[in-house]
Amino acid sequence: LALGVLTQRLGSWKRPVGYFSKQLNAVSAGWPSHLWAVAATVLLIQEARKLTLGKHIEVFVPHMVTTILDVTGAQRQW
Repeated sequence: LALGVLTQRLGSWKRPVGYFSKQLNAVSAGWPSHLWAVAATVLLIQEARKLTLGKHIEVFVPHMVTTILDVTGAQRQW
């Protein structure tokens, strides 16, 4: 399940302006949890871009997603 909240800064506060929830497809059911997190992040970014009209967005994700995305090409095994 991909879950996300789109927020807008209002001073020092982050005000929610949109919510997203989507069931991942059957193929992803066999994936390890860290790949679920990456897939969910991609879906959430794609949906957020529709609302932000190409403006800069900041994505907050679990540490495991950051670790996977920071891996160099030589270290990737998938």
